[in-house]
Amino acid sequence: MTGSSVEVETHVSGADILNVSSQSLAPTYAPTYAPTYTPTASTYMPTYVQWKELSDTQVVSGADFLDRDATSQPLSPTNATADVPTSAPTEAFPFGQELYYTGDDLGIQVSRGLSVKLIAETNGKVVYRNGTKSSERFHWMMDGAGIVSLPNGGYVYVSNSEEDCGYGGKYYASAMYEFQVRFTFSTHNMLILGSLIFIVSIGVYGLYFDETGHIVDYKALLTGTSSQCAYLPLSHYRRNCGGGLTPWHTYISCEEVESSGQCWQIDPNPSNQHHSSPKKTLLGGNGGKYESVAVDNTNPNMPIFFIFFLTEDIWNGALRRFTADGNGWDSLHNGGAMRYLQFINATTFQWAASERAGRQSAEMYYPNAEGISYHDGRLYFVAKYMQKLFILDLNEKTYTSETTGGHNLSGRGSFNAQPDQIAFGATKRHLYLTEDGGLSPGVFVRDMKDGKYYTIFQGVPGGKYYDDETVGVALTPDRMRLYAGIQDAGVLFELSRDDGMPFE
Repeated sequence: MTGSSVEVETHVSGADILNVSSQSLAPTYAPTYAPTYTPTASTYMPTYVQWKELSDTQVVSGADFLDRDATSQPLSPTNATADVPTSAPTEAFPFGQELYYTGDDLGIQVSRGLSVKLIAETNGKVVYRNGTKSSERFHWMMDGAGIVSLPNGGYVYVSNSEEDCGYGGKYYASAMYEFQVRFTFSTHNMLILGSLIFIVSIGVYGLYFDETGHIVDYKALLTGTSSQCAYLPLSHYRRNCGGGLTPWHTYISCEEVESSGQCWQIDPNPSNQHHSSPKKTLLGGNGGKYESVAVDNTNPNMPIFFIFFLTEDIWNGALRRFTADGNGWDSLHNGGAMRYLQFINATTFQWAASERAGRQSAEMYYPNAEGISYHDGRLYFVAKYMQKLFILDLNEKTYTSETTGGHNLSGRGSFNAQPDQIAFGATKRHLYLTEDGGLSPGVFVRDMKDGKYYTIFQGVPGGKYYDDETVGVALTPDRMRLYAGIQDAGVLFELSRDDGMPFE
């Protein structure tokens, strides 16, 4: 990537492109506890084909709160996206049975029957439907994302930027110097070091679409409020990682900063009163390396209460359960009760009032938890280094776990690296997963009927996306389009089915 603007949409489909019909030649990838590869200071983008060693009790406010587990019963599942279609599930799509190569322009292998196009690129200006371009350049280090419906029939792809101090200095020193005059009065935050101006695209951004799926706007939704670099006078680096959607159509963005990260509520709808005033929630407590959020609002005995679940990406990051004292925007800011996931043995768990107990359990059973999602009385989350998907039955207080991908992958492709973000489609037939690291990071689905994993797309094994990370998987409200990106490379794709049917 050169960081240039995306002038022309690149579009391919599976009709007349080389079929990659053989199993990936990539060897099994063994994850390590080493951090994700960081480019050297002299590089603008990573060197993709260079082989390398892969490296107690807290009640937030109010009076005493009850432990509300005992009365929890599953009703109709709640989807955290804005609108849930009521149509019956479509016939199972043959994800990953054959893969085709898109060519060097996109550099990915895609499940036959899907079309893909590039719609945005880091540091490039976003091209709108009318041919004009955004004033903001598309943000760096895309990560977690979600889609919120708008009253006019359009929708917003809300995307985090996981930019931090290290990436800001290393990328922008070599790539952004030319923009110091142009951006002097920009709305971006700027860090001046010596004679260079570093343009810092951190925080949360919104890519706005009309009802036909065309881009019409792009803008920052949350910037510069938490302090993460000792040499900066104010917060210029947030490292917004994962997050989640609420039933009232807002987005929660979580910061992954040890001991100081927080979770912020954002309303991407320009017509709503809180659109211009994102607010820190109670979920983060005193701070942590937070990842993703899921919500359960199916408790029949307390219909006005919502239960939020939050993961933390650290070796002893306790999974939190926050029972909000109410619903709507204010429920994440006014009060509630906090509990922590504690595994009792290999099959049962409880919600402990002690954070210490939760952290001890995380260290032993589920270190470095990442993506999380709720459906029909069950909580799903992944522990990346263990490469495990945990499934908690919230009513019986029992759980199971399984290895993600690997021998459970059906068809073509290779899902051998770390699972990261997860999200259900609207019909709950498929659980979508992204992947961090490995020879060919990709996006996959777990079929909830057969428990098998299937490939949607992946990087060419050992190619330019080697050891990168797929991010931001999200479906449009009508389920006709799927979005996902590749983080370090800074590319965002739109996928659709060639048969004109929706994703599940």
